[in-house]
Amino acid sequence: MTCEHSGCSLNAFSTCTNHCKQNVCLEHLIEHGDRFLHDFTNLLDQLDKSTSNLTTEMTNCATQVSQE
Repeated sequence: MTCEHSGCSLNAFSTCTNHCKQNVCLEHLIEHGDRFLHDFTNLLDQLDKSTSNLTTEMTNCATQVSQE
């Protein structure tokens, strides 16, 4: 079985279970793993920013309520 990555004719090494579910060679498996980690890190950064914004808004609301 050959790698299902576009334009690759190497033998498939494994299935890309975290990213695309394709049978890929080792080189492309590593590449897809790196892409998955990059995307996951970006999602965690977005979550961190959202959590920080939510905390700030909650603090502002609590301050406003306590001043009333």
